[in-house]
Amino acid sequence: MYTDVETGGMTMGDAANAYAPESRISLVDGAERAVRRWLTPGRFRPGDRLPPEQELAGMLGVSRGTLRSALRRLEDAGEIVRRQGSGTFVGSMGPPRGVVSGALRVDSYWFGASGGYSVRELAVELREPSEQASRALEIDAGQPTTHLRRTVATGGKVTALAADVYHPSVLLPEVPELREMLMKPMTSWDVLSTTSTPPAISSTRITSLLLTPHDELGQRLQLQAPTACLALEELACSERREPLLWSWDVILPGGFEIEVLQSAVTVRPDRVAGGPDQAAD
Repeated sequence: MYTDVETGGMTMGDAANAYAPESRISLVDGAERAVRRWLTPGRFRPGDRLPPEQELAGMLGVSRGTLRSALRRLEDAGEIVRRQGSGTFVGSMGPPRGVVSGALRVDSYWFGASGGYSVRELAVELREPSEQASRALEIDAGQPTTHLRRTVATGGKVTALAADVYHPSVLLPEVPELREMLMKPMTSWDVLSTTSTPPAISSTRITSLLLTPHDELGQRLQLQAPTACLALEELACSERREPLLWSWDVILPGGFEIEVLQSAVTVRPDRVAGGPDQAAD
């Protein structure tokens, strides 16, 4: 089943140039992003004190003047709090990047199909989101959004359902290109990474779900008996923690392998590309 997106005479890529990413970023932009990435893994809690400016500037490889400009932006966004004479403290924080457990961080997960991959049904629609999706994406329930829906088979049997709802601000590829991408074993994160607003942070909730042949989802999965499935709910956000994509996948046993990638929690921020800043402090 294929359903084209109706866009009132405009294609989804008409305004792409207005959102094209910059080929280079300034040192201030780089410092802002590096500090934000450093805070997102969950190493800090609101109220924690950050290192002194001179030490933090040395970690980043920039001057204190550049760092102060970056910190002003983070302060304006409420992500840090600067108190004269006391220092810089962590302010409000968005969802952690992945799941933090001890010294390890779950960065991402990957689906591996066991026994051939094919898409049985594919729908691309522009319609109102569900209450759950609108709440996650922080949009009005009546605001049309792009919905992607797939019924996936592995080994010749239907084994998964995938539903993705994109924030209205995300400019997706043209429908023919999008269809071609979705016919491949690509995750919703992979699709979003091809846009001008790539994801930087994700939060995934994994639960179990019991379905029967009489349920709507059970019928779509062609169940013959009650079956326990995995349900994955994911929210992907930009570096500024703006919601970009809400996904919900249901996976039958034996159809996919899920590989979880872990890495040590970063104890220092990334150095800003370009090396030490030669600007005066």
